[in-house]
Amino acid sequence: SYRHRHGWAEDVAAFKVEEDYLATQPPILVPTISLLGALDPLTDNAKYRDDPALFRNRIDERIANGAGHFVQRDRPDMVIDAVLELADTDLRPA
Repeated sequence: SYRHRHGWAEDVAAFKVEEDYLATQPPILVPTISLLGALDPLTDNAKYRDDPALFRNRIDERIANGAGHFVQRDRPDMVIDAVLELADTDLRPA
């Protein structure tokens, strides 16, 4: 999944229908804080980072120092802070 999504593996014809479906997912409308691990090799290649249409109400993107792919495991303090910040936000879609 990661290899294909980031262009590191070729398309597989057997998964064409599923890939087309996944590519049409609707945008995320609720307030969002993206947490990315500084040690995650996928962070720099995350295609959604440059796609403002995907997150219509992104509040912030934060890089979690000392965290890899699983920010919730490596930096639970950042996850808790983000959840509490969102709890104080008007959660109606923009």
